[in-house]
Amino acid sequence: MNDLANKARGISSLRDFLELLEGEGQAITWSERVLPEPDLRNIAVAASRDANGAPAILFDNIAGYPGKRTVVGVHGSWDNIALLLGRPKGTTIRELFFEIAGRWGDADAQISYVPEGQAPVHECRVESGINLYDILPVYRINEYDGGFFMGKASIASRDPEDPDNFGKQNVGIYRLQLQGPDCFSLMTIPSHDMGRRSWPLNVPVCRSKLR
Repeated sequence: MNDLANKARGISSLRDFLELLEGEGQAITWSERVLPEPDLRNIAVAASRDANGAPAILFDNIAGYPGKRTVVGVHGSWDNIALLLGRPKGTTIRELFFEIAGRWGDADAQISYVPEGQAPVHECRVESGINLYDILPVYRINEYDGGFFMGKASIASRDPEDPDNFGKQNVGIYRLQLQGPDCFSLMTIPSHDMGRRSWPLNVPVCRSKLR
């Protein structure tokens, strides 16, 4: 196994992935002052036009959010995906397809279990006085979005009538739209697993759920 493949197998967090991307010239830090709206969107959209080679962009000087950072485009190009899989930049989409297909069912490709209490997410807990507009430098992902959205990865969906059946569980990425300081909605449609689990089309999630 080559050095890149070893590094990729050692990735267990966003920080690890950003470190790998930076080492391979696929992550940059934008230190000039930017506004959440519209600067972040404009820069992210401009970068995404390079579907093959766009880097991840880390912003560390966001107006109104001193000391906070945000990153866009982490999975925004095929080169970034290739590196995550331990393959060199320039790997073709066809090669990446077979790389992923070949890992299906491979025990070595499974994610390592992290005890709940040790999950890095606990480093950033807000349990009272929640105001998402103060916590997050939110922005419109698309110019004509009706509001602020977040792409929330790793949302697990289960059949509410058979919640313990692992065969009816899936993990997906869904868009969350902010509806207020401590409330957002999650859109599900019948073509997604969550939409087929007898969920309503628009699920509001407010303060009691943001923990």
